[in-house]
Amino acid sequence: MHSPARVSDDAALTSLVDAARNALRAELLERGLLFGDTDLLTTAPELLARALALCYPEFDLSSQRVDVVFESVEERGRIEQALLFGWATADVLAPTATDHRRPLLCAMFNLGIGMIDSLCDNDPLRGAALLEFVQSLDVEAAASGEWREGKMLASLSAGAARDPTLAFTARVIDAFFSLLNATYAPPVRKEIGRLLAKAFAAEQRSVTRSTAVRAELLEASRDTSVLPFRIMATLVGVDIGAATQLGEALWRIDDLIDLELDARSGALNSLLLDGLPDSARIESVAREAVDHLQAGLGSGDNSHFLSFVRRYAQITIEGSTLH
Repeated sequence: MHSPARVSDDAALTSLVDAARNALRAELLERGLLFGDTDLLTTAPELLARALALCYPEFDLSSQRVDVVFESVEERGRIEQALLFGWATADVLAPTATDHRRPLLCAMFNLGIGMIDSLCDNDPLRGAALLEFVQSLDVEAAASGEWREGKMLASLSAGAARDPTLAFTARVIDAFFSLLNATYAPPVRKEIGRLLAKAFAAEQRSVTRSTAVRAELLEASRDTSVLPFRIMATLVGVDIGAATQLGEALWRIDDLIDLELDARSGALNSLLLDGLPDSARIESVAREAVDHLQAGLGSGDNSHFLSFVRRYAQITIEGSTLH
């Protein structure tokens, strides 16, 4: 196995990233997957407020005397986008669903997994410690109903509880399990718990990978993208086939767009397992991403997911609105 690429030529790597983005954009245009757009904010009213109410049940957030302060406008935006991505995915997988608790669960799940993933990327040691701590609380048992209100937050050490990021992540996890146990019967919760345990194990392997062989790293890289989509499909009660295809697509898009950053930081990226990819490999992966995306959507005219794919892959289409 080759070690992660050591990049000395910034311009060369940036041009590879640009080539990846252009190749993917061209493929999407060619297959008609860039037409149409939907403002999903209209289908997810007050999503952030609903999420915060779940995370802070001890406060009346409808009161004018209570206000939630974010670290920055950008941080608030990232939280909203994470929630909206989960909601949008649920909307794509089950567009006729009437129980809004299910897309809300997907939103909360995507926010939680996104916060953990971000922590692992920015601070691997802290991220690995958090993953180990979450797993020690037994997520499979938690999903089966053995999760008292506020368990995650109450289990943090005094020092960890004073860390705003860790404390909020704990509240998101607590809120997710509380809503999960209030919404689903035991068989569904059991399956969610099984998938969650696999997802956390894959994330941990991607962070602490010193003894892993190439095949294990590739599987961990794939699972960190595919398993969240399988979990969301299970949450909305649909077959996981389409969700798996979407996860495969986003796995490739993730690795294409994060190529430069991952090469610099040494983070796990499937495209860097054998050294820096050439332009032919980049174009091949872009085509794979589109094939999986089209298979997951089932057609070329489903607009619900596309605005998120554009934002997620940082593809700018002239004249379109990114959400």
